[in-house]
Amino acid sequence: MTTRSVSFVAPRPEGSAPTYSLLSLPASVLALLSSDEATTSLSLESSTLEIRGHSTDAAVLVTPHQTYSLRGVQNSNSLCLCTATKRGEKGWFELDEEEGSDQEGNLRSDREVEEEGPKRKKRKGKGEILIETVLHETLELVPAVAKTERLKELVKGSEYRGEDAEQDRQREGTVNKKLYTFGELGSLLPASDAEIRLALTRHRIVTLDTHLRSIPTSYLLSLLPALLQVLPLPKYLDPTSTSAITVEAEDEELLEAFDAAGDCRTEAARQVLDWFSTPAEKIGWSVLRVKEVVREVGIVLLAQGGVSRSSWKIVPSIGFLTLRSSLFFLQYGGQRLDTFLDKWKGLCHQFESLCTPTLLTNTSIIAPNSIPPSITYLPISHLSADPATRFSELFTLRPKWFADDLIPFIDDLGDKKKRDALVMKFVRKVKGADGKMVWSARNLWTVAA
Repeated sequence: MTTRSVSFVAPRPEGSAPTYSLLSLPASVLALLSSDEATTSLSLESSTLEIRGHSTDAAVLVTPHQTYSLRGVQNSNSLCLCTATKRGEKGWFELDEEEGSDQEGNLRSDREVEEEGPKRKKRKGKGEILIETVLHETLELVPAVAKTERLKELVKGSEYRGEDAEQDRQREGTVNKKLYTFGELGSLLPASDAEIRLALTRHRIVTLDTHLRSIPTSYLLSLLPALLQVLPLPKYLDPTSTSAITVEAEDEELLEAFDAAGDCRTEAARQVLDWFSTPAEKIGWSVLRVKEVVREVGIVLLAQGGVSRSSWKIVPSIGFLTLRSSLFFLQYGGQRLDTFLDKWKGLCHQFESLCTPTLLTNTSIIAPNSIPPSITYLPISHLSADPATRFSELFTLRPKWFADDLIPFIDDLGDKKKRDALVMKFVRKVKGADGKMVWSARNLWTVAA
């Protein structure tokens, strides 16, 4: 039989010895690494795969568009990572000539070899196989939800309110807040570049002079109505339609409207415009998504409805999951629904017919049975990204929900299959007196002291 000399490498000085891990790649990541685009990016010394996260976070691996958590799985057999001496670099496991094999590569018995005649001269040894390390586990990649909650803290105090306000900051010497760049976010947020860009848009953050600056809601409330005012009315404006309503307008006119309303720098105005538009076929024109602009005006009005902190009731743990002992939910003060709608319509000018509560799905809760009916701001970004905590927050806020009202607040927790699994885990479904299905909390979790 074939024999080789196998031994462990000689001990190296502490800190100089390399470390190894096995990484199992899902098909989607393997396809990315095999693509022409990935080959080009690797040749340009840019990373297709990257380990990210703050020092206080669990490390994640990201592609340009997706985040994966790393999970260690024990190998059923220990795997040895080997190198060879110079002499043994080739043919580690080839048969020695005297052992022989048939044409199909099967080993022959000693008797068969002897019958062929005297043995030929034995070759020199093929060298030594060195074991670098023994690997007992494999790292697997599991798709994960990007965590970008820290972004709000990073841009706090960096608000952009127009050029007049910028000059005031310079004169008063109040420009002492550290401003971050997009490139720095990779070491601070466990998320891919595409997911970070999406979070920047969601949190209304622009890039000015390479630095990230947030646009406060009060400033948006001066910019967006001015934008709506200069847009032409489309031929058909049906508030009940679920399809998008778009209009084309000249960029120069739109940017001038921003400048007149809030002394907005062109660099910032262009990015705000991009949140709600795409380039038109005609050069220098954009296609505006009108419903999104109207919705944003409504969201800004909701956010200005007053803020109050309310402590959540502490309940003894009786279930399988124990949540935070003391939770505080940032609850925005409710507004009279009729008063809110009047303000909203007044700011949206010729598009007032689009100002309906259904347009504010997943950003508000309506209490139709209160006298008078009220509406309260509840942005999905202010809810926990942890599924158990998210359901706890929602059912603490309102013990019973209709499915159509609750689903928008859990849409970001995963694909439909994962959301259905979470609903089965945390929700009890009961048919109400009117025949409608009512969702309430399943007692698998609670807010505990």
